[in-house]
Amino acid sequence: MNFFDVFNDTKQYLADKKAIIFDMDGTLVDSMEFWYSKELWAISSSEERNKIIKQKYTESIIPKPYALELCMQLKEAKIPFCIATNTPFKIAEPMLKKFGFDSMYEFYIDCEEIGVPKSSPDIYYIATERLGCKAQDVVVFEDMPQSAKTAKLAGFCVVGVYDITSKDYMPEMRKMCDDYIYNYSGIMKKK
Repeated sequence: MNFFDVFNDTKQYLADKKAIIFDMDGTLVDSMEFWYSKELWAISSSEERNKIIKQKYTESIIPKPYALELCMQLKEAKIPFCIATNTPFKIAEPMLKKFGFDSMYEFYIDCEEIGVPKSSPDIYYIATERLGCKAQDVVVFEDMPQSAKTAKLAGFCVVGVYDITSKDYMPEMRKMCDDYIYNYSGIMKKK
């Protein structure tokens, strides 16, 4: 298990890391524009809203460029990773199965399961414990500044991931994170 079997060896902050925590929305999959749509939040019934959200995950939401390839390479290199996200598993499950993420990650953990939002580091600590690591051994990939800041303050190495919905936060993310990428091809080892 060597991070540089998968990642570009100029990314020295990855040296001696043992596992990865990926956020999902805006980090592994293109879904944030949907989450921010006014039409979605105009629906007053949470039951109806959840039905529409699940349908989007089933039919429309796709991986970000190179995200699936990266996860496949991590699996092949035996580098453990998990998904730690706000989105409940029961909503994302159809998309995870459709693209095969469910056969690659160690586990999926969401804020509903642990009972606190990502403004608390609990999700990262619980994920790290389940991965059998310590915070300093783990790299967190996040697209939103609040979550990136939470992970950074909790002692994690953080890589910011560009998403159109968080583009205005790019200067803040560049200062706060150990690295900032536009897509995964820029961080992956050239084959």
